[in-house]
Amino acid sequence: MKPLVLVATCARGMESLLANELVDLLAQDVVAGDRIVHFSASPEIVYRVLLGTRLANRVLLPVCEVSAKTADDLYHELCAVDWSPYINPDISLCVDFIGESNTFRNSMFGAQRVKDALVDSTRDGTRRASVAKDNPDIRFNAVLLNDSGHANSHMHSEYVQVAVDLGNGSLHRRGYRQEAGEAPLKETLAAAMLVRAGWPAIAKLGGALFDPFCGSGTFLIEAALMAANIAPGTYRQQWGVAQCPWHDEALWHSLRKEARNKLLNVGSADLPKIAGSDVLTTVIKKARANITRAGLSEYISIEAEHANDSQPPRAKSGLLICNPPYGERLDNDPDLIGLYACLGEKMGAMHGWQGAILTSDKLYAQAIGLRSYKSYRFDNGAIPCRLYLFELNEKNHFKPVLAVQKETVVLPAVLSESAQMLYNRLHKNQQKLASWLARSGVSCYRLYDADLPEYAFAIDVYQNSDNEEISVHLQEYAPPKTIDEQAARRRREEAQLAVSAAFNLPLRRVVLKSRERQRGDNQYQKNTNNKKKLSHTAEKTQEKVPFPALENTKFFWIDLHSYLDTGLFLDTRPVRSFLAEITQGKHFLNLFCYTASASVYAAESGALSSLSIDMSATYIDWARRNFIANGIDTRKHKLLTDDCLQWLNIATEKFDVIYLDPPTFSNSKKMQCTLDIQRDQVELIGAALDLLNDDGVLVFVTNHQRFKLEQEAFTENGWHVKNMSAQTIDKDFQRSQKIHQCWLISR
Repeated sequence: MKPLVLVATCARGMESLLANELVDLLAQDVVAGDRIVHFSASPEIVYRVLLGTRLANRVLLPVCEVSAKTADDLYHELCAVDWSPYINPDISLCVDFIGESNTFRNSMFGAQRVKDALVDSTRDGTRRASVAKDNPDIRFNAVLLNDSGHANSHMHSEYVQVAVDLGNGSLHRRGYRQEAGEAPLKETLAAAMLVRAGWPAIAKLGGALFDPFCGSGTFLIEAALMAANIAPGTYRQQWGVAQCPWHDEALWHSLRKEARNKLLNVGSADLPKIAGSDVLTTVIKKARANITRAGLSEYISIEAEHANDSQPPRAKSGLLICNPPYGERLDNDPDLIGLYACLGEKMGAMHGWQGAILTSDKLYAQAIGLRSYKSYRFDNGAIPCRLYLFELNEKNHFKPVLAVQKETVVLPAVLSESAQMLYNRLHKNQQKLASWLARSGVSCYRLYDADLPEYAFAIDVYQNSDNEEISVHLQEYAPPKTIDEQAARRRREEAQLAVSAAFNLPLRRVVLKSRERQRGDNQYQKNTNNKKKLSHTAEKTQEKVPFPALENTKFFWIDLHSYLDTGLFLDTRPVRSFLAEITQGKHFLNLFCYTASASVYAAESGALSSLSIDMSATYIDWARRNFIANGIDTRKHKLLTDDCLQWLNIATEKFDVIYLDPPTFSNSKKMQCTLDIQRDQVELIGAALDLLNDDGVLVFVTNHQRFKLEQEAFTENGWHVKNMSAQTIDKDFQRSQKIHQCWLISR
């Protein structure tokens, strides 16, 4: 028979690796594309690819490509295809549909139309193929394509390519990992990283492998499979080849038996030393179960240890590879910098080894303190990451990051010429604010907001009301891509040094974070979906626990380390004061309340009652601490953890004053829908206005710099709208007057 023409899919950045793997597996006509690799092969080579590929997500056999101008067109054209070689009334099938358009607004609808066509076209009297979501006899993959053959949404000419999924599901599901840690890597991604890191060659030379953040053991198991040349498909039970007309069951059975025998006959001589560790005993338990299920418990050793305490196998050479926390899926805190520094120090002593670290932020890579000779992009799910490779030798010395030097107080004399400019500007700004600070009694304020183009930071000063010590919070606006990363790193260090010198502060009280200066919908977004809590890696020293700050005689707990924001939005200080004036003797509603600082003002000013709502239990707990610090009666002033959008749909209680300060954009998994404040403003503000008493007032605030209020939508319904933005910008934010916009809406 003619060679079969197939497509293998993979994650972006893995195409060339997959193409090389397919060539090694004797596939022909191999051509890499965007997240796909085309190839041709005989049935035997197809079987070997299915069993042996470590990198492909799916192996697809295209059957047809039909027009899909409308859903009915798709249905009729698919019905005209002869599906009898693959489907009969006695089997079950499933369809995965990929792509969206004006016609196919969701994948479920597209999958349903394809399934209807396939089962109807093979109907035998009253009998037809059944549909099974789990473990079908055959699985089809339908992809919406544009004219150039690429998956696309919102296109003029639409086609659907339908293919048989020969693996009957994603091949990353090997079958050995049934228990995962908190942030598991796909097996295919782990295998690709091992290939990029040169593990196959290291293993052949007898080098060891070590993962100090092993999680559920994916790197360890994939490394062992590679070293022993065990086919990763050995463990899979469900396949999709049996319904293909060219299927040879005897050959397929023989090749699977050959793969199983290879696993059964593996010996210690076939495998190098492979070891891992993780701080969580529950995760280690899962890893051991996965390793046992893979039949490799004799060859992989793991321990429940912190990464700082774990030790690699004794070997002259090897590969340290890991996926440390980087604050996207696991709990995060700023001390991750210290964690990476400790990892770099450990690696710096492993002369003769290689290192490979996956992380999402260059700052973490820099904190390793070692020179990386190469990096590759690997997306970990939706998180863009890079794999940094290190050659560990005497020449690659570990250099601790600046933040480790916590007790240093920098002298102005050591500053560079450019850092001296920032130092001078900080002094100048402080002098400008001095009389206002003394008159107003403000103790937490913005001192600097990217005044100098070379230093794109927002710098805020916070005073601890217990001991009157100050700490300085730096948030860096992400530099343009055209800026050299080494230069950007130098600017960060210089900014910390200048702040330390300007305030005579030890570096431990100069806290640096990165806030990307985004455009459009995300400008100054209040990161409400990024509730980053302290993890086990945090050193809970006195400087790293929340402290009380005083604002207009009210106490607020400030946390400079654990979150992107600190617990108090300084720019809305005048808004809080205004709310205090208008809530006396009133019933107050605070939506998207964050840490409920506005509710503290209202309660302290004599509001009859208040209700503060936020989706984050973390922020509601924080708000409760603020209430306790100010002696507020929680029987009258209530806190509620809820999705404000859903709550507004069912609320009936009326209020005299409503404060609405929503995020610019939110798509938290806790929400049932997304929020785009520019798009959804009329519906959201309107829902809040429905809860106002006749003489009530709504105060609406947004940090979206390009936000345009659809004022007519409210004035046409009898509402009076007043722009209060200019009156709600204090002296310390005069330089950035677009930090927020504020409107007063009433009858």
